[in-house]
Amino acid sequence: MTNSIFEQNFFDGVAYYDSNEISTTDCVIRNNQFAGISLDNDLVDITFTRCQTESNGDVGVFARNVEGLQFLDCKISGSADWAVFLTYDLKNLGVRDTTFELCQFEKNRRGVFMASFDEIQSSGTLVTKSTFVGNKQSGRENVVTRGSKIVETSNEYLTSKRMVTASE
Repeated sequence: MTNSIFEQNFFDGVAYYDSNEISTTDCVIRNNQFAGISLDNDLVDITFTRCQTESNGDVGVFARNVEGLQFLDCKISGSADWAVFLTYDLKNLGVRDTTFELCQFEKNRRGVFMASFDEIQSSGTLVTKSTFVGNKQSGRENVVTRGSKIVETSNEYLTSKRMVTASE
């Protein structure tokens, strides 16, 4: 899928289920009733590149039972709840080998949330070289987990347009 706009849908903007090797590039997903992007039910090798989710009614990205998920140079902004909500299903199948690289998370109610409790449910999640701005509206941190690890490397955490440094 390339150069498309998904907007004002009754439920989710983009929903992929039970598929392999889907690439979505240069798309805008905005003003949908619930999730901007919903990914579920045995997805493998899914990539979003230079996509934007804007002002969706629930989360920017919802994912569970997905393996090999990549978001590269994407922007998730203005979500009514979490920018990203990663979870697991009734069979304890969560997200495996998920990467957010060079992404921007801006002015969502909250940042990235891992609902899985352990590495059996979800593993291999990486958020790297990304920027977080204004995602702590509910008082939570930009990246939150119930137990499954999220590796964070080389990210910037900004308050408005001013960077927060370790000395502050």
